[in-house]
Amino acid sequence: IKCPTLVVYAKKDSLIPYKAVEKAISKIKNAEALLLDCGHFDIYAGPLFEQTVKREGEFFLKHLA
Repeated sequence: IKCPTLVVYAKKDSLIPYKAVEKAISKIKNAEALLLDCGHFDIYAGPLFEQTVKREGEFFLKHLA
């Protein structure tokens, strides 16, 4: 992966262990990461959703503007 990459992942994810995600992130040269203290599906509503969308927007503005 050569382009800037944002990885959003969950510390309490029961589907994808966060340590495996961190290993993958370490191999991506232009990676930015957002680790959330939640489960896999918890970011799809409420305050975590708002936090995630805000961070994604900032990422896109930084790299696509």
